[in-house]
Amino acid sequence: TYIITVTNSGTAPTSGTVSVTDTVPAGLTGTLIAGSGWTCTQPAGPCTRGDALSPTGSYPSIVLTVNVANNAPATVNNTVTVSGGGETNTGNDNASDATPILGSSSISVSIQTNISGPSFSVDGVTYTTSQVFSWAAGSSHTIATTTLQAGAVGTQYAWNGWSDGGLASHTVSPTAPVTITANFITQYLLSANVLPAGSGSVTENPSSSTGYYAAGTPVQLTAVAATGFGFVNWSGDASVSGTVTMSAPRSVTANFQATVSVTIQTNPAAAFTVDGNAYSGSHTFSWTPGTSHVVATSATQTPSLGTQYSWVSWSDGGALSHSIAPGGNTTLTAQFSTQYLLTATATPSAAGSVAASPSSSSGYYASGTSVQLSAVANAGYAFTSWTGDLTGTATTQTLTMSAPHTVGAVFQPVLTAVTKYALNSPPLRNNFSGFVGTSFGVGFSSLTVRSLGRLCIGGNSSIHTVKLVAATGVDLPGGSVSVNMSGCTAGQFVYVPLANPITLPASTGYYLVSQEVAGSDQWYDYGTVQSTSDLTIAGSVYSNGSSWVSVTPANTSYVPPNFQYSVASDLITGYNLNNRPLRNNFSGWVGTQFTVGPAGLTVNALGRIFVPGNSGTHTIKIVQGSGTDVPGASITLSMAGGTAGQFTYMALPSPISLAPNASYYLVSQEVLGGDQWYDFNSVSTTSAVTITNAVYSPDGVTWIAAGGPNMSYVPANLK
Repeated sequence: TYIITVTNSGTAPTSGTVSVTDTVPAGLTGTLIAGSGWTCTQPAGPCTRGDALSPTGSYPSIVLTVNVANNAPATVNNTVTVSGGGETNTGNDNASDATPILGSSSISVSIQTNISGPSFSVDGVTYTTSQVFSWAAGSSHTIATTTLQAGAVGTQYAWNGWSDGGLASHTVSPTAPVTITANFITQYLLSANVLPAGSGSVTENPSSSTGYYAAGTPVQLTAVAATGFGFVNWSGDASVSGTVTMSAPRSVTANFQATVSVTIQTNPAAAFTVDGNAYSGSHTFSWTPGTSHVVATSATQTPSLGTQYSWVSWSDGGALSHSIAPGGNTTLTAQFSTQYLLTATATPSAAGSVAASPSSSSGYYASGTSVQLSAVANAGYAFTSWTGDLTGTATTQTLTMSAPHTVGAVFQPVLTAVTKYALNSPPLRNNFSGFVGTSFGVGFSSLTVRSLGRLCIGGNSSIHTVKLVAATGVDLPGGSVSVNMSGCTAGQFVYVPLANPITLPASTGYYLVSQEVAGSDQWYDYGTVQSTSDLTIAGSVYSNGSSWVSVTPANTSYVPPNFQYSVASDLITGYNLNNRPLRNNFSGWVGTQFTVGPAGLTVNALGRIFVPGNSGTHTIKIVQGSGTDVPGASITLSMAGGTAGQFTYMALPSPISLAPNASYYLVSQEVLGGDQWYDFNSVSTTSAVTITNAVYSPDGVTWIAAGGPNMSYVPANLK
């Protein structure tokens, strides 16, 4: 390195351009010349500047850097000349420096690539193989390479840095033996094709914008079918799977084929699977012709409560689960039969059963099936009515299964009116032609008579008319049967059911009689009998066709005839007559609100509690929760002659059915200053209903709740 300084030794400032020229001696090579404010030509000058320099002043120094050749002489003489600046004395324009060369040595430098194939250059000369140079220690040289180089077809080399960390092209000045390596990564081209053209595409993971991948890279290929095509297979370097490892240039082809449209559906809409995936109703697939797929469904499906679908068949005749390989457009349908659940119960459960024809072990029937339902009473019980989706009292009815259905058969215990007879051993007779029997009164509960009968005497074999006659002497409509005594067992009653049960209202009187013929079957003269507490035997009675004649004493009967009956149960089974005060300070309707249970309810009679002193007439009725009177569910009841603490009842013109789970009001009409009744108080009921609260209305339109659960005014009651 040389330092050159220019000084003004004159008495006036310089003017014009000042130029400095360095003559570099043989053995030295200039590499860089520069100085502050100087304009220099590289690498060794000259340098110029135009600013004035004051007398005795100096410009900033110029620094010249040189390289020393291996064969440089022991001493070199470097000469520098200054000119210009308006000088007048040129005798001091030159300066020289005798520079001793202390000695020089060469070093071995290797330049190479990490793999064969890529090229590089040293001081402008290109090489393709490793090179070893003998350079003077510290001498400067330029090494370079290109960042991307082509190799064989489908192969390229990507520069990955010099081992000394330099740029792709940079200068090195080694002072000791060294090996400098250009590192490259081998990359291979992945060519992805589709057949036929336009049938789809191939995506690569990882992706490459150039298609080249580093050697050893695994690439996952995905075939993406265009609309109307399906992937068939891979060919080329990915013939087995969709993954290739880039250990060489690779070429792969995704082969596609036009698809077929396959619709899988059910009728009606139900669940199914295709290749293990769940679907419902209908789904259309695009498949490669001839490819295999598994379709399946469940044998029984329940889309909603009480409804099920039962598999019938696939339209191709296949099994519940089977494989298909359609070669063209097609539709495959799973056909189901819609079935509905029939729930039939007996109330109480021990009283009977419901027989269905046809029967079903599961309770489900195909839609549209006509099912005949028959109420079958167990011994000691009688069928009274249907609830739910059947109404009425006919023992056998038909129901069409167009939806899930629930029906209930209601049964009641069957009692026998006369429990004992001939207690005083009356004589046998057959010396009278006419009707003979007994007179009786119904108690506080109405009775539903189901069959009439006559006692069998040994040797009886004739047919006898047994009937019920009102106390007025008029036969009860439908209250007559013909009893055939042939083959009967002595001492046993022979019963024949009425065509339809008839209801005997509470506190009413009747004759129960059998038609006898002189000289025919024998029967007992009037004698002592016993009955249930549901009726009172007033005495014996007979008629010769013109009039009825009563025979005392009480609890006696001719023959005797008998009947089987059910007692209508009370809605309210318990009540408190002591806790709440008596009232008669309101005009309007008072009573209770209740909800019918799931079995529904058949009502035969309505009633009201008797409070001592009651003598008025009251309308008792049932009102729907909406506020509308229930048709046929109203009576006009006289309280005169009632028994304190007991309910007085009157039968409805015809039994009525209350819907399951529906809300109703049971109310009595009261008058300010009239009969007394109880303020709302706690009551207990049968399990057939739930008491919601007491209720009252001044006008029969607006209903106001009072109290809470199991509360009632009056109370009113029903059977």
